[in-house]
Amino acid sequence: MDPGLVSPDWGPLKRLLHTILVRIRAELADPPPVSLSVSTLSAQGVLRLITLGEDAGLVEAQAERLGGPVPDAITTGLPIVVTDLWSDPRWPELTREAVTALLPEQARAWARIQGMAVLPVGHLEQSTILLSCTLPKPADEHTLDVLDRYKQLVEAAIAVTNATAADGPEHVLRLLTSRAIIEQAKGAIVAATGLGSTEAWRMLRETSQNHNVKLRALAVGLVEYLGNEPVDQPAGLPAPTSDHRADGVARALWQQLTTRPDPRANTWAGAGCDRPTTTA
Repeated sequence: MDPGLVSPDWGPLKRLLHTILVRIRAELADPPPVSLSVSTLSAQGVLRLITLGEDAGLVEAQAERLGGPVPDAITTGLPIVVTDLWSDPRWPELTREAVTALLPEQARAWARIQGMAVLPVGHLEQSTILLSCTLPKPADEHTLDVLDRYKQLVEAAIAVTNATAADGPEHVLRLLTSRAIIEQAKGAIVAATGLGSTEAWRMLRETSQNHNVKLRALAVGLVEYLGNEPVDQPAGLPAPTSDHRADGVARALWQQLTTRPDPRANTWAGAGCDRPTTTA
């Protein structure tokens, strides 16, 4: 697979991600993780950007051969915590024996691993960015809480480094401005519904995809609708803009969030917006 600008051989990105993973490892130090990894997964396959520790090949084996929390996290967009990776009935083909047969040179690592946590942290073009952790004990909510605290740093490190190389500093400033607006929209959803940050992000992303509007335009529409004024922006940068369709989707989404008893049920009947049909 052509890694493009996001490459595991790119020194600045690798150093940034290594620093982040070292800090995560320090917070999960009792006992320390077997491994921490940052990968991207697209239609072309898995690209492992960096691993701290041992488990070379586990992400790839799950995504391409055996199934497991990695492809499930990609499919659902939600974090997954596993207490025993090798005996979970959701993934009957994912056993220690199967992974050892595929990757015998890492047998020592497979023997040490018990739990795993996988967190989708964002998107880059057509790829999903994953932060994963394997442990010599069951993974739990504390594991996920620690990963969650660092997910924005991981996503920003990849996105900003990529944008700097691709388009220069002006594009980076526009990118950061857009991300700030998306964070405002996420915060509004969290405050209105009590959903977590990951669920709020998923709702924005799925709404954007289902209604064929840009995520940035949807976020702008939502923020401007709630504030009844244009979004704030740094002077001299192109203004992040919405459009008529995105504004309508944003209003319908907010009506759904504030009137339905369970905002997780992302249904659109009566929300003032038709859900598009999908064609093969």
